[in-house]
Amino acid sequence: MIEESKQVKLNKLKFKNYINKFVHTIDGDILGTLESVENDCLIIKKEVIHPLYYHIPSNKLKGLDKHAIWLDISERQATQDHLSTTNDKKIKIETTTFRLNEAFMNSIHIEAENRMLNMNAMMVQILKSFVEWDKFEPFSGMVHIPKPVLREILKKKSDKDIIDMAESIGKNAIYNTILFMKGKRDLNAFLSWIETEMSNHSLNIRHIIEGDMNKYIIKHDLGYKFSLYYNTIIDSVFKDQLGEKINFIISDELLIFTFKY
Repeated sequence: MIEESKQVKLNKLKFKNYINKFVHTIDGDILGTLESVENDCLIIKKEVIHPLYYHIPSNKLKGLDKHAIWLDISERQATQDHLSTTNDKKIKIETTTFRLNEAFMNSIHIEAENRMLNMNAMMVQILKSFVEWDKFEPFSGMVHIPKPVLREILKKKSDKDIIDMAESIGKNAIYNTILFMKGKRDLNAFLSWIETEMSNHSLNIRHIIEGDMNKYIIKHDLGYKFSLYYNTIIDSVFKDQLGEKINFIISDELLIFTFKY
């Protein structure tokens, strides 16, 4: 049963129970999840890796039901008129003009259409990726290894060797990389790094939020030893930062960890 928008006022108390719940367009498509309510806007988060944000004004709200928020606009309208790269409405914007190769621009246009983004949002994503990741990668100490080679190297190690390597070398190396790239090494910096690291190395990662529970699902197809290696590192980091263990499921293809935060 949808509660019509005339009966709904945008206040944080009203929407407290809808944080991280799905937001649907007028066509029934899922636009994203509710991040927060700021002034007269719903801040809706789209994607986990390189997230984008919709700032949807209150007059575009159709109503609420027990499980979701419904809007009175389509996804295309929301993308064209209300898409941003930050959840902060007060961010300063600078306009710059570039002269780019036509073939290069055509390629970006095609990619933007595939992602249902306007060109401004697409270019901001590209530049954001450079600022937050690409410019650091050559100096981060990380190297690219073809998946079949890495899988074979890990396969030759015993479980004890994998755990010892993760605890004695792997965790400290990752901590140093995070400190170099993020300027700090707390839990949020670690989770942000691991999302970007997996995404940039052709591994699939999903972040699911259900109430105060967070679940990360990493699909890698690199074998059980890869799961064990990152299981050991992630578990050790959480012990350092939260002082408690978290729940893991590992297999030849997947690494899943769940925690309350």
